[in-house]
Amino acid sequence: MKTDAEAANEKAGNDINKPSDKVVADTTKPLTDEAKKLLLRKIKAVNPDVKTITVFVDDEGNATVTVGDEQGNTTTATILAKDLVRTEEQAKGPNAGNNVNTPADKVVADPDNLTEDNKTAIAENIKISKTQEQKVAFDKYGNATVTTQDGAYSNNSS
Repeated sequence: MKTDAEAANEKAGNDINKPSDKVVADTTKPLTDEAKKLLLRKIKAVNPDVKTITVFVDDEGNATVTVGDEQGNTTTATILAKDLVRTEEQAKGPNAGNNVNTPADKVVADPDNLTEDNKTAIAENIKISKTQEQKVAFDKYGNATVTTQDGAYSNNSS
């Protein structure tokens, strides 16, 4: 479990971020190359500050992600398909099948320079359809990291 300080920092205490907006796919078949490429783009979008990133997506939608920093240190993690892929039926449900609300209607003019008012509005919109307590932290690129009471997290790219 993360400490409150870790959950409040811009990466919510995580070395590798996972996207909040899941890819819609037929989970009864292997993922298409197009769906895999979309997952790759989404994972890269929520990890903009890493020096290097390698992503391998398997046919089920699990992603093995390796990131490197300026000193040449690497971290590898696997993001499970349940956190990256949703069915068309799930997309019709609460939060459009995502783990947190992804507020497409709260787009700001300059996500690289969010004001405190922008952050407050986005955080409230992300939380709107969830019942448990959540912490929302923003990185310098405008990406929001949401951490729930149970320690689960996801990232909304700007």
